Amino acid sequence: MCFPGDMRSQRKAATMAIITIARQMGSLGNEIATDVAQRLKYTLVDQAKLQEAAEAYGLLKSELEEVHEKRPTLVTRYLTMRHRAYLDMLQTIIYSYARQDDVVLLGRGATVLLSDVPSALHVNIFAPFERRVEVVMAEERLTRPLAEQLVRESDQDRAGYMKYLFDRDWMDPLLYDLMLNTGSVTRQHACDLIVEAAHAKELLEAHDRSLEILDHHILIRKVEEALLRAKQVNPRHISVAVTTSGVLKLSGIVNSEKEKLAAEAVVREVPGVKDVDNDLYVTIAPLDHLDFV
Repeated sequence: MCFPGDMRSQRKAATMAIITIARQMGSLGNEIATDVAQRLKYTLVDQAKLQEAAEAYGLLKSELEEVHEKRPTLVTRYLTMRHRAYLDMLQTIIYSYARQDDVVLLGRGATVLLSDVPSALHVNIFAPFERRVEVVMAEERLTRPLAEQLVRESDQDRAGYMKYLFDRDWMDPLLYDLMLNTGSVTRQHACDLIVEAAHAKELLEAHDRSLEILDHHILIRKVEEALLRAKQVNPRHISVAVTTSGVLKLSGIVNSEKEKLAAEAVVREVPGVKDVDNDLYVTIAPLDHLDFV
């Protein structure tokens, strides 16, 4: 929905613009995320929206399904570079959506990815196991044993996804600003609480700083993607950080002075990079290169 400039400015003056929602299967988290997005007139970035954006980046639907909120299989984990490239692309999309403002980001580790963004509100929606089983039974028309299996598998997959990618327990309350138990809080009340929290003055005041942080994240992702594409550079042991606006620092280990200079040359070609602090160390012992599958 489009807003005249003055109305949009007034709305921005009243609310912050980024909400992340993690949810358990059967907790009504998807429905509440939709309610919040409609109420605030935000864009809901769910699986369908991410898939649309990922396809625009050249990622196939089948490839996106490989990194769908679950711990990768052993075979997939052996294909580290390719699998990591898909995940990096999804994370770039999440940062880009967050940078646009006025978004509700559903799952995909957005809570952790945006943990250093001070104007983001992080929400976790959960419910008792039995309550979630009943919801899944009704929604999917399943028997109780099948619904119980589905809920358990979902819990394991989402926990594994967060552990594998971020080494975090996704149910850790310290990750969230607001945790809502829909076993005792209604869908309407949960929506009300999130919308009220989104109007917090502290979140609004951090808006400009948040945009700066997101710009840094996006720039780092662009640099990392460029290094992944560079055939003359093995990015496995290279770390990228922004020291000041537009100034990139490269640290880590490479095989040769030639590779060190090649990495710097690649980074300097990335739009938005103003300067490079090349602190890469040339090792004496050769590094084992990962195969690009």
